[in-house]
Amino acid sequence: MPKEEFSENVLIEQPAIALFGELKWETADCFHEFEQVGGSPLGRETAAEVVLVRRLRAALEKLNRRRRPRRSRRRSRSSLGIAAG
Repeated sequence: MPKEEFSENVLIEQPAIALFGELKWETADCFHEFEQVGGSPLGRETAAEVVLVRRLRAALEKLNRRRRPRRSRRRSRSSLGIAAG
């Protein structure tokens, strides 16, 4: 059998992309993402960026649009006069 039949792309990535497509998720095969002119179509600067922060933030804001942001009640230890241990 050809070596390509046992690649990570064939055995893992393509089946995962197909499964997410069946679940009606938006999918993209970005194996060659950084080889394109103009950079990543996902908006990543490097392959090390595993979370698409811009898209995550937009999705969270959409899910939580009815909630107003609340101010944190947490205070730092230094503002309370407690020495850091």
